[in-house]
Amino acid sequence: MTTADETATGPLEVCKENPRYFARPDGKPFYLTGSHTWAALHDRLMEETPIFDYTAWLDFMERHNHNFLRLWAWEHATWMQFTRRRVTYGPNRYKRTGPGEALDGGPKFDLEQFNEDFFDRLRSRVIAAGKRGIYVGVMLFQGFSLDKRGKKDDGENAYNGHPMHAANNINGIDGDPYGNGTGHQVHTLEVPDITALQEDFVRKTIDALNDQDHVLWEISNESHAESVEWHYHLIDLIHDYESTKPKQHPVGMTGAPIRNAPLFESRADWISPVGREYRSDPPVGDGSKVIIFDTDHAGHADPNPKCPWRCFTRGLNFIAMDNYM
Repeated sequence: MTTADETATGPLEVCKENPRYFARPDGKPFYLTGSHTWAALHDRLMEETPIFDYTAWLDFMERHNHNFLRLWAWEHATWMQFTRRRVTYGPNRYKRTGPGEALDGGPKFDLEQFNEDFFDRLRSRVIAAGKRGIYVGVMLFQGFSLDKRGKKDDGENAYNGHPMHAANNINGIDGDPYGNGTGHQVHTLEVPDITALQEDFVRKTIDALNDQDHVLWEISNESHAESVEWHYHLIDLIHDYESTKPKQHPVGMTGAPIRNAPLFESRADWISPVGREYRSDPPVGDGSKVIIFDTDHAGHADPNPKCPWRCFTRGLNFIAMDNYM
């Protein structure tokens, strides 16, 4: 079994002899394990918050023989559900050109112009991880960039800072056609113009990273339960588009609040299931999917130190959410 002390090569494929794991091009099974945190790609600033030191984070991972991280994506520019303090994210994926002022006071977004600073940073950080032997789960979309407050109004609405909020772009795109303030339709197939923009973004991201061996794709972090068909559509899009490219990379679907059945029924190559039983008594992997158990989806604030060992002995890959609280 290959572990973290060897160079990141690939792309990974589901291991034919033991489909609980991925394998490198030589067919040798490869065990993914590591850690991740919120600010590894975008600067996530809140008043006195310092700029995240990505190099120091990779140093930390290398010291602990980690070989996998999730590279968090944030779609919105300002605000967060958990605090009333002003939170900003950057670089954003679209240019802020105006004319006009968005809800956060900055120029409105032009959804027809990608921000190359975003793609330059994405590529440089993926390459830097690969040089350390670390595989990167590239997250494409973010459930917490929509409104997830529900009835608990304990902070600002992140969707108010989203480029696809009607008040935030110059293109006439409205990700909240029912006017309920959630923007949930952004992560469905209900608005064809939005789906087309997202497809363009996915292709652009693949173009930026297809030459890298050590990439895995993740559709979205914790999108709402009605986003399943949207996930399925984008999984198929990635498989189809990469089939025309030199390299094909594994595509992942992660849960919470999506439950486990749609994950196992998907055409994803890997999944991250939900449920506290995975933390305390994880079920044995049956090989129907490569499972990367993520503590983010099963009570990361109260980790069980026996969990990684139990995952390892039961055929599950393991990744830990940094205890950002």
